[in-house]
Amino acid sequence: MTAAAAAPPKKDRKQVTKAAASAWLGSALEYYDFFIFGTAASLIFPRLMYDPTNSFQANVMSTASFGVAYLVRPIGSFIMGYLGDKYGRKLVLFLTLFGMGASTFVIGLLPTYAMVGGLAPALIVLLRVLQGFAVAGEQSSATSMVLEHSTDKTRGFWSSFTLGGTQLGFILATAVFLPLAALPDEILYGWAWRIPFLASVLVMLLAWWVRRSVEETPEFRAEQAREEMEKAHEEEEAQRHAAERSERKAHGLALSAEDVSPITWLGWFYLPSVSRVLMACFISVVSTVMSIYALNYGTGLGISRVTILTMQILANVVAIFAIMGFGALSDRIGRKPVYLLAPLGCAVLIWPFILSVVHQDVPMIFVWGILTLGIVYSGYSGAGLGMFSEQFETKVRVSGMAISTQFGFALGGFAPSIITVLQGSVVRPNGTTAPNYANWMPAAVFTTVVCLVAAAAAIFNRETARKPQSELGSPAAMRAHELSAANAGKPLPTETHDHPSSGMARAMGIVSVVLLAIAVAVFVIGGGFGQSSTWVLPFALAGLAGTVAWNTGARIKGEISLGAPYRWNSQLNLGYTLGRIVGLVVIVAIIALLLWAVVMMLMGQLKL
Repeated sequence: MTAAAAAPPKKDRKQVTKAAASAWLGSALEYYDFFIFGTAASLIFPRLMYDPTNSFQANVMSTASFGVAYLVRPIGSFIMGYLGDKYGRKLVLFLTLFGMGASTFVIGLLPTYAMVGGLAPALIVLLRVLQGFAVAGEQSSATSMVLEHSTDKTRGFWSSFTLGGTQLGFILATAVFLPLAALPDEILYGWAWRIPFLASVLVMLLAWWVRRSVEETPEFRAEQAREEMEKAHEEEEAQRHAAERSERKAHGLALSAEDVSPITWLGWFYLPSVSRVLMACFISVVSTVMSIYALNYGTGLGISRVTILTMQILANVVAIFAIMGFGALSDRIGRKPVYLLAPLGCAVLIWPFILSVVHQDVPMIFVWGILTLGIVYSGYSGAGLGMFSEQFETKVRVSGMAISTQFGFALGGFAPSIITVLQGSVVRPNGTTAPNYANWMPAAVFTTVVCLVAAAAAIFNRETARKPQSELGSPAAMRAHELSAANAGKPLPTETHDHPSSGMARAMGIVSVVLLAIAVAVFVIGGGFGQSSTWVLPFALAGLAGTVAWNTGARIKGEISLGAPYRWNSQLNLGYTLGRIVGLVVIVAIIALLLWAVVMMLMGQLKL
């Protein structure tokens, strides 16, 4: 939907209430499926699905299986984002619902390690991959549905219902395991652990009933209606429009915004927004550290699993109300101030929480756990998804939000296994290997660092509270819409000049190649993964520099196509090409490393 659109679509109060209820209950029921896996990965799977002779290896592999879903979610986000922007938010909500429900149900039928050996963890990972793919479009589609039904003055409040529902899902998942955790081990590990997974079929049917009556959003219908008007008489109009685009390109005429596909528009004008939202999503580490890791770590120290589960339930009950309050507050004072409470506060509070677990101080576990997870972290849950979705216009909202959030959440998914590896292991007197529970520092330091990164990224996001829908999106995209409105169909300018950022694009492209070469050299000289980690810093900086060069070139290329009076010179071409190559190399390398680690662990070849 262009910035120059006519009168905004009329809002239906009944539909926004339905959409919010659908987002709240639908997300709750779907994330029930997602979170019961996390609880089982801490309490059940290390004993039943992995080699019981190495408890340290089993704990790392089990928590890593929880993170595998976060690895595949970015891949699913591209597909779900495309479907949501092309065919509607409602379609994606049903795809995520039935995909998640079916995968979860089958987990309850799986054989254990004692029955089939190494096939058990392989099946766990496969079904977790399917869960991650299914859930990739849930929050972005649900939030877009609610946001686009809402008025400009209440978007923050209504958007908070999506993550409020996620908290309810966590409560349901934990509450189901609470009575099971009190059962004798022979019953719990014998058959009772399967009950929450098999019950997911009932959850799936209830969520379907909740969502079936919600209509598509006014913004999406308006966007779809505009596109349908352009495609009147179907094939004839489609052929005419395609010929028009081809003619504009062939004869050097400026394109219109409608000629550009959503994914291309996203690449031209939204890479900085995607990057900022991605890093702001690192705050999700707090949730997994205080749920999955704390449950695994606390029970390893001897704290009752019922105690940890009860704290988590109470914290999330408080969070349900805190999230709605913070959502409403973000409509009054802005998204960023409310969001920033979470990463800055959690960066401090994670220390007393972990120390209370270390000292097995149950009252203080409840105090710091509820304060951190139930109240302070809710600043993100109440304002975060509203802020993230408002960084994108309707044309690319589901795609932009799905891609950025799912890549960002991946760090949270792997946080428990990363921290467990950083803590190291000890050899027991009987010769078995166990996690080093005495080394608690990595958990606190890791969480603090990623919280500060998330806060820094959020500071540079646009403040979007109370802005009209037509003003949402990146400033670069807004200028592009103005170019489109002024120049579409006209000859491209013959008098052009170099873009001021041409030199920067070239410089950053060259810097990215140099940094990548340094990272590779340090990696090889240092002996690979197990010997040195000094290659990580130049590798990360190479990715950052490459992204800047890539984005600069892509944005200018888009502006030129829309009629801006710039020329595509050799500096831009070099910077764009080098930046794109380095950026893709970094992305592929990260995914390949994660896949390699998971495969090696499943094969028993990665000894930790």
